[in-house]
Amino acid sequence: DVTAADNTAVTEDDTAADNAAATEDTSAVRTPETTVVNKVKATRSEPATYSARVEVDASMSVTDINTVINGGGGTAAAPRLIVFTAGTYNLSAPIDLVDNVYLYFNDGTTVNCSSESYPALRASENNTVTDATVDGGSFENTASGYTNGAGLYNATNITIKNATFNSNNKNGIYVAGSTNIILDNCVTNSNGYCGIFFTDTSIGSITGCTANSNASHNIYFKAITNAAFSNSTSTGSEDGIYVEGASSFSEFKGISVTGATNNGMRFVGASTATLQNCTI
Repeated sequence: DVTAADNTAVTEDDTAADNAAATEDTSAVRTPETTVVNKVKATRSEPATYSARVEVDASMSVTDINTVINGGGGTAAAPRLIVFTAGTYNLSAPIDLVDNVYLYFNDGTTVNCSSESYPALRASENNTVTDATVDGGSFENTASGYTNGAGLYNATNITIKNATFNSNNKNGIYVAGSTNIILDNCVTNSNGYCGIFFTDTSIGSITGCTANSNASHNIYFKAITNAAFSNSTSTGSEDGIYVEGASSFSEFKGISVTGATNNGMRFVGASTATLQNCTI
């Protein structure tokens, strides 16, 4: 499902906003501020520890935003903190994850990507991204092509939480060839294929997520190993949860599946799981 276009250079938006400045605070530790995320989580806050804190806003081009993200200096314990101020970001190319960053999207932040070939949020297979977090935000690829809201390829130790991926033409979140991918309290509704699609991925978790009314499968696992899947909800779709390709789970509990038109839950091939406290 990784298109050849992922191996080509991204054409960025050279607008006058390329000259927009980002203000950087190199304080090692700050007191987090509590915010509210509509319909996702009651309270959130920026991480208390970081190597540098930089704010970006919707007037900046995707070139400038990715340059700020790629500023370096972070570690897994004290990442580079990028704070997205509230607004609608209309971008011509994806927001690219890099190593040791924490992207914090304030309340009311929407990312619309118009690229025909790339997702709105990406960990590129060419970069093998390690240790990155995405907290908050609503992501949609608005192009007419068969595109994802988020695409993670060959990535390690990536967390996406409190985020929404709705109405993308392909998948809300697509993860391939990766290790230890964590989805926490994410919403993936009304996407053109799947809400969440994990393939060839080992060790990870999906917790407290909602996937509703996606066109084919709400949640699709293919050839995944040692995954923890808990306290999540699927409503509508052809198949609520579809599992194939010798997939295995360390945990599969507290799952609610309702309203599927074909199968509430379907296991194909040599996939194994012990279901606990599930409603289908």
